[in-house]
Amino acid sequence: MNTDHAIGRLDKVLFANAASKAKVMEIASGQQMFASDEALAVLLFGAPGTGKTTVAKLMADSLRSQGPVASDGEAFHWIHCQGGVEGVTQLQQLQEQVARTVREGSNRRDCYVLDEIDRLNEQAQSILLSLCGHQCACFLMTAHALDQVSEALTQRSECIEMAEVPPPLLMPWVRAISRELGHELGDTRLFSAILRCRGRLGRIISSLEMEADLLHVEAGAEEH
Repeated sequence: MNTDHAIGRLDKVLFANAASKAKVMEIASGQQMFASDEALAVLLFGAPGTGKTTVAKLMADSLRSQGPVASDGEAFHWIHCQGGVEGVTQLQQLQEQVARTVREGSNRRDCYVLDEIDRLNEQAQSILLSLCGHQCACFLMTAHALDQVSEALTQRSECIEMAEVPPPLLMPWVRAISRELGHELGDTRLFSAILRCRGRLGRIISSLEMEADLLHVEAGAEEH
């Protein structure tokens, strides 16, 4: 995915906070990399369903398209963080991967998307903190609960809040999805889907897809 495509998709993401969107777009477009040369991490935080993971992946697509391509051909590496010992193992493997890049003497910078870092325990977060200063890697991270992320890690990151989008602002978006699915579900049903899914974007899409499938089945039954 090229930079313009990634930026175009980012621009279509719903943001409740204009300042957050501006910061995301600045970083993704290369206008502003990070707050300082040492802050090689972005932390998107907020309630579930606010688009953190989608935005992090699109930012990674954009950043990778502006520099050397990762050796394995992937635009970025995605890690869904786990708690306890499993999370420590994940970060130890990541630590070795970064160390291998350093030993190779490569001038590329690999992008890593780390989802839900607030699930990581203190030991795992400490490993992650030690990696944030490496020039060969940048980290795009997400967290639901910012208070579960170490203060040292947040200080080394560009923290951007992803707030929940109010239901009225979601209506144009869900109308467009409804049209793409081939059915005009009507504003009452669409608004009910938003409330039922508590504004979580992924759940809203799944709910609309189920309703559209049901309408297709009902239409088919009526034809017979």
